[in-house]
Amino acid sequence: MEELLLEVFGKESFAKPPVVDRAHRSLAPPPRSNQAPRPFIVRLHHYQTRELVLRLARERGQLLYKGSRIHFYPDVSAEVAKRRAAFNPIKAQLKDAGIELGLLFPARLRITHSGMRHFFDSPQQAAEFIQGVLPPAVDK
Repeated sequence: MEELLLEVFGKESFAKPPVVDRAHRSLAPPPRSNQAPRPFIVRLHHYQTRELVLRLARERGQLLYKGSRIHFYPDVSAEVAKRRAAFNPIKAQLKDAGIELGLLFPARLRITHSGMRHFFDSPQQAAEFIQGVLPPAVDK
């Protein structure tokens, strides 16, 4: 895993080589041939290295390792993951409409519309806001 980080981000990105305490695959069942591989869960020895890796991943956008796209996400508790997932339908609507958004930790939606930033702690608040911003959906 240390070699993967150095290859993906480049040795010049790290003041000293990253130290991995442990790394393992998630407990999900092995993927079928048409599915993405199981995620790795990696514990880095230094918090600063973790933050650096996440920042570099955000800045560089699409990352490739041996020709395959890879992603880096911070590990969050099941409760936080559930709260964040509740915003998924709203996020999909906003992306379809081309409206800039961000999901802040732990679960706060940021919408930038008409040059102003709006923050929402619940999907219901965000849904009420976008009803007034987006044109009504037309049934086909």
